[in-house]
Amino acid sequence: MAPNSEEQILAVLDRTSDRFEPRDVEGVLDLFCPDEDILLVGSEMGEVARGREGIRRSLIELFSRPEAYSFEWDTRDVSAAGDVAWVVAEGRVVVRQDDGAIERIPYRISGVLQRINDRWLWRMFTGSGPIAVQGNDQ
Repeated sequence: MAPNSEEQILAVLDRTSDRFEPRDVEGVLDLFCPDEDILLVGSEMGEVARGREGIRRSLIELFSRPEAYSFEWDTRDVSAAGDVAWVVAEGRVVVRQDDGAIERIPYRISGVLQRINDRWLWRMFTGSGPIAVQGNDQ
């Protein structure tokens, strides 16, 4: 991995959270590659958005809810080959209701980033809520 790449990629995770919480549609979209071959997959049924306009519509819908989202990560793993990187982060999605109530829900993301003009940008972002399996102690 090129020097500073891991630090720069982890900063994209931080900026993603920083832009989710204030419901900054264009700010989140700016963290994705500038072309149409991009994908956002959320943790809810039907939460799949392709291309810039699809992701914009999905974010507008998500951010119109009476809660704001951010992320807290316990682990963040990064690997890269040239100008492509992949990341997995596990922790919690923080849900802040407009009435002030806060809930922290186990969450993980995985994604693919591409370095374009010295910026690491999401090519694919996938979020999921891990579920406990009966009999599994993990």
